[in-house]
Amino acid sequence: MIIKLGIIAVAVSVCALSLKKTGESFAVMLLVAGSVVIAVICVGLSVKIIGGIEDIFVYTGLDFSYFKIILKCLGVCLITQFSSDICNDASHTALAGQIILAGKIIIIVISFPVFKSVLEIVSGMIKG
Repeated sequence: MIIKLGIIAVAVSVCALSLKKTGESFAVMLLVAGSVVIAVICVGLSVKIIGGIEDIFVYTGLDFSYFKIILKCLGVCLITQFSSDICNDASHTALAGQIILAGKIIIIVISFPVFKSVLEIVSGMIKG
């Protein structure tokens, strides 16, 4: 599978380089389209991983809401990285930095219930 993804990436890059001479906007659009194709393929592959992680949560008896939080945070990370990379490729580094900052803040907000649970466990252990 990585060979196919590599071929797609190299083909898109070569085409984008040739288009860059005629029109920067077409090159950026091609890079975005190629990136979306690769991302969709990777999302399809990640379904197997998610099923395995779900099995681990069921086997260990952990609260399933934590699994949902982990998936949401993972999704935010991937979307943030993808968006930031596209902005960097288009030479919009300030916008890329803002996307990264927003992603970090959103992850903190999403994962706050986990932090709260950890603090409750630690305070319960201290009180004894």
